[in-house]
Amino acid sequence: MDKAYTPVGILAQATETLRGVRCIRLSVRTDETTSPERQRESDDQAAAALGIDFGEGDALREAVDLDVSASKVGPFERPQLGAWLKRPDDFDALVFWRFDRAIPVHGRHA
Repeated sequence: MDKAYTPVGILAQATETLRGVRCIRLSVRTDETTSPERQRESDDQAAAALGIDFGEGDALREAVDLDVSASKVGPFERPQLGAWLKRPDDFDALVFWRFDRAIPVHGRHA
């Protein structure tokens, strides 16, 4: 089981709420260890600890790219994340469950 997220550094001391985008990516939908729900829960925990807000309802800032391989599709080419990356003034932070949800990590399959 993953350890609880503990923020470190200057971000943990932020006093204003940041507008975040919750980023969820899954190569294969049957991979239960990195399910969208698990990623969403972890992103929410990290965001709460760091003062990041994802919005809600029609104003929800979330990019969900399922059946998308990080090794084959770069962040700017992903359907939902790519759309957010084209509008950098609409958010302050991107939150991923793990770094390999953003880009492939050398020597690992994402």
